[in-house]
Amino acid sequence: MSRPTEASVGSIISTHAEGTAVSTLFIGYTRFSVHQYESGSFKATSAAGGFSEAEYTDWLYAPDRLDTRTAIFIEESLPQLEQASQKFDLVHIVAISPSLPEKYKTALQQARTRYPFLRIHETKQRAAPSHPNLQLVKTMLTKRGLAGQVFGMYRLDDDDLLPIDYFDRMTQYVTDEHVGYRVSLPQGIGAIRAQNGYVLPWTFYEAKSSAGFLTVHRFSPDGQKIYGLEARHHLKGHHKADRNFPVILDGRQPGFFRARHQTQDSTLTTSAGAFFTRVVEQATARAAATQDDVASSFPHIAERIFDSARPLPGQESLIGDPTLLKGGGIAITCDYRHPMLLSGTLESAPASSTIRLRLTLEESPDEKAVEFLREAGFTRDDQSRFERPLRWAGHQITDVLEPAPGAIITGLELSSSEDVTLASLFAAPLKTDREAS
Repeated sequence: MSRPTEASVGSIISTHAEGTAVSTLFIGYTRFSVHQYESGSFKATSAAGGFSEAEYTDWLYAPDRLDTRTAIFIEESLPQLEQASQKFDLVHIVAISPSLPEKYKTALQQARTRYPFLRIHETKQRAAPSHPNLQLVKTMLTKRGLAGQVFGMYRLDDDDLLPIDYFDRMTQYVTDEHVGYRVSLPQGIGAIRAQNGYVLPWTFYEAKSSAGFLTVHRFSPDGQKIYGLEARHHLKGHHKADRNFPVILDGRQPGFFRARHQTQDSTLTTSAGAFFTRVVEQATARAAATQDDVASSFPHIAERIFDSARPLPGQESLIGDPTLLKGGGIAITCDYRHPMLLSGTLESAPASSTIRLRLTLEESPDEKAVEFLREAGFTRDDQSRFERPLRWAGHQITDVLEPAPGAIITGLELSSSEDVTLASLFAAPLKTDREAS
């Protein structure tokens, strides 16, 4: 874990005018599904034209959407923040709307008792995307006696995580010389939310990501002004921050974790479609993150991140012995009503080999189901059978069996025209029974 250098240690401890030493203050900010109908800030709301406020509210507060975000934020993100902030003064403000269902208000308030740094700010006003209510911030600064002092503010979405060395790494930039600067830790780790954990972690680089994006400020000596804020004439959006202020990029180590889950891809106008097929294909095309990468920066999720179907709860082995796929191949009877991760190994396979994956559905699908499977790369073989190439690389199979909503996969076949031997094959559900219902 990264620690401050000797040159930066002085920024961990600042001194009041009275001579009392205090640790650096960080103020975090999360908008927790704030109700902002017709806002242009989000993918869903920017396309809200033609939809009623009731329809928007139903989408925003859908249980599957909020359950996922609540679990990630409370059970994963807050423990990370708690461990990261041991040597620092931390206040993390969560903005919510009065209309947020009581179940989630209660969960956040209960989290407040476990994490003293957490503040729940219920507001009817529009919640700014980049910082919490400034009057609230000024009140906190005044109560802490921080007039004339430097502090940092950072953003964190409710489904992102920060590493346990986040504040250690950021404190070197929270100095008088950096007031007005922005700081981005652009090296990220992503993974697909599966059951109550994650699969197929990967690494990526996103400069000026919103996750943990830090702004450096000073509270005026008279307690009236916060220096380093954006002005009205500035270009809006964290990805344009360098057009307004100097931005420091420090990508030496992972700076955030991003969960990819199904409700991120649904909007008021569209569903997520063949979500798991799409994101698994994207994940396998990226550089894989190792278990050590995850464990060193994100220990509170490390034990629930898997690189294949085999360790997932509910997995099943689909073959007993190595099987030659040339000729007739192998046919497997199944009953898959929800997305399944398919993992396996090939004992022998020429690099140019094509393995055909064929699915059989319980009954002939409707047009929506056919389009769903087409999006997943399948072509129709006959009324209830669809096929496409199996996805594999380097003797490792990583693919998804994803039925359209309401459809049931009752059989799968693997075959090849070449001498390909299948050594193992596992399937595991990507959703729990409760999530899938």
